Amino acid sequence: MNSVSYEVPFHLCFDTLANELRIGIIKELESGPKSVSQLAKALNAGQSTVSHSLGVLKTCSFVKSEIKGKERMYSLVEDFKFEGNESSIFKALEEHAHSMCNDECKKISVGIRK
Repeated sequence: MNSVSYEVPFHLCFDTLANELRIGIIKELESGPKSVSQLAKALNAGQSTVSHSLGVLKTCSFVKSEIKGKERMYSLVEDFKFEGNESSIFKALEEHAHSMCNDECKKISVGIRK
């Protein structure tokens, strides 16, 4: 049986992922590498905002970048991809939402958004 190490600062990982734009970036990158401009267009967000979020995701090793020609292309770090390119953390949270929350977030229904 695997045990969880409480020495790992999990709260910092969840803090990084507790942002709709960063989750959107991760979901967009599941289909393959993209540039800042491609991500900004797909997510209807400003390029500087996307760049900042990519910096946070890169610092936390969720994404990596590679220069291709004149563009910097971003992709998910291989260890963050699992079966079917879906990250397991999102799969686990989705399963939790289905089984424990009956597909309805109780935080939203009682007015607690963030």
